[in-house]
Amino acid sequence: MKNLIRSSLFVCALACVFTAATGAFAQNLVLNGGFDSGGTDWSFSGGGVYYYTDNGDTIASMGWWTGVNIYQNTGATIQPNTDYLFGVEARVGQANIDSVVLSLQDVSTGWTQLASQTFNFPDPTHGENTGYPQWYDFSFTIPAATLSAQVGDTLAVSVGEVTDSTYGWLHINSVSLEAVPEPTSVSLVLAALGAGYLVLMRRRGGNRL
Repeated sequence: MKNLIRSSLFVCALACVFTAATGAFAQNLVLNGGFDSGGTDWSFSGGGVYYYTDNGDTIASMGWWTGVNIYQNTGATIQPNTDYLFGVEARVGQANIDSVVLSLQDVSTGWTQLASQTFNFPDPTHGENTGYPQWYDFSFTIPAATLSAQVGDTLAVSVGEVTDSTYGWLHINSVSLEAVPEPTSVSLVLAALGAGYLVLMRRRGGNRL
């Protein structure tokens, strides 16, 4: 009976560890990523940016030309054996916004760029005088291997716009950066816990489950 209880507790412990290890990355490392507090924690470069409620969403409206961006120091440090998922929910607020640019930067080395990706809107003119145009989700993963030399450095994020020859406004509904532990690191934690449990059981003469 005692062994059964111990086994049950062990299974529960494993489940808790697995949930913690795999669920920790669900936390958004971006501060005020949904702009619920307006422009708190955000800075901008060039053009102008406004924060307001639009059709029930608190958004950032940014314009007018290529290179305008919002950015922040997240305060989060790069962890070993961890991928990062960087995403944005954005739309064309006013034509013509061609693309949105996501950039991950290293504050510790003078805001140098670690990774960047440009996403094109399916219809760059969509949103002009339409009231509430469609939102699009864009994201990409930065593998742990590409950040191995920067472990311990502080992360920053930037969201910018690309326009054609005319002015345009980019609307941003949310920005997210999630830390995703590599499966191997999670497996090693579980394996170590399991091995420790088996050793303990054998020492107590309870190697039968």
